[in-house]
Amino acid sequence: MGFQNENKLKVGALVKATINDKVVEAKVINI
Repeated sequence: MGFQNENKLKVGALVKATINDKVVEAKVINI
């Protein structure tokens, strides 16, 4: 159980980081 939860947290963090990168890129392009 703990191992699966850890993987989900890692995936969630990666997804958030990817979304943040996309948002930053979009803002830079819009300027």
